[in-house]
Amino acid sequence: MSAVSVAFWILFSLGILLLVLSAFLYYVGHRTRLDQNKMLYHPEVPSESRDVCESPVQLGIPNAEDISVFTADGFTLRGFMLWPDRPPLPEKVLEDGSASCAYSSKEPTTTAVTFGDHADVKGIASSNVVTRTLSRQGLSNVERGSGGSHGVSASEPVKDGRMPSFVLLYFHGNAGNVGHRLGLAQAFVERLGCAVFMVDYRGYGFSSEAVPNQQGLETDAEACLDYLWNDPRVPKDRIYVMGTSLGGAVAIHLASSVQYSRRIKAVIIENTFTSISDMTSSIGETLLEQYGGRFHRVLFWLFNHYVKPLVLQLRWRNVQAITAVHKPTLFLSGLRDELIPPSHMKQLFTKAQMMSDALVDPKPMRRLVEFPEGMHNNLPLMSGYFESIQAFVDTVSRS
Repeated sequence: MSAVSVAFWILFSLGILLLVLSAFLYYVGHRTRLDQNKMLYHPEVPSESRDVCESPVQLGIPNAEDISVFTADGFTLRGFMLWPDRPPLPEKVLEDGSASCAYSSKEPTTTAVTFGDHADVKGIASSNVVTRTLSRQGLSNVERGSGGSHGVSASEPVKDGRMPSFVLLYFHGNAGNVGHRLGLAQAFVERLGCAVFMVDYRGYGFSSEAVPNQQGLETDAEACLDYLWNDPRVPKDRIYVMGTSLGGAVAIHLASSVQYSRRIKAVIIENTFTSISDMTSSIGETLLEQYGGRFHRVLFWLFNHYVKPLVLQLRWRNVQAITAVHKPTLFLSGLRDELIPPSHMKQLFTKAQMMSDALVDPKPMRRLVEFPEGMHNNLPLMSGYFESIQAFVDTVSRS
């Protein structure tokens, strides 16, 4: 057999082997897609998160409501809404139940801000600790008592209602439930004068049993915005969407929807990743640097360009979706984030800024606020956190 024939059969055999290996890796990825979801979504963490979820109504928090949202695909989402005061009905409510409100959005320019001062919160890395700390600081005045009828707390006399400065639709991260964020919600209400709407995704808290996935969470977000839009007490020209970590991905995809973006005044993103693919690469690179020896660069290249594209089923391509968000956007980034590299937030900000410069006139505002001592879960304890949100809201309101 000639050398050419030998070379041909070697290459042919390698090609067949590569094809079989690729098919096997793709099969593994398809078969483990549910397991991959479980690696991203942790509704059971901390323990009893599916069995215990604090209700602001049961705690006697004033002007609180327990909320049930029904999704288009038949799931029920549970959560709450906190008001700065019990709001009055708008002057005119249409026959279909929606309020007659103007909706407008003009966007200003791009800015970037860095806060150097920070609170003494070394070692804090959970939303539970943030909630307890906010409570100790007097930002969360929880009074225990019996809840009022129709989900509205009756622990205090109802004040003369006023419309909130804005309504904050907040999406939380990949673990826990809305009860763990109750102190944060109260801090938003008390510091910003807004109403706060928090609901657990399917499979989380007291929401319907389900295996969380991207499509489901996107549907949940749409149902939440529909709920607010159909509530005649909500000022429709002042709905802000905010998300932290995974919740930031949910907020980005909701705001990138042509159908739903028109209902959103502005977007706030906190410590969010560019994509699951990029997060997987970051984790893989770190592990291979530690355990891959002298061949770690070659192994990482094979992992990043061959294994990962075939096996990884999770998406959340936020860096692409952000280019379709044409609303004012605030990016809040902790530079000591121990879970998501801070470079991800910088990339999201840069990508959003570049695309808005190229496609939209007038250009929507993009503002990046960085906290040098901020970690993944403790940004609300950083000096300047609430002030940066208030300044953003004020700028958007004046535009």
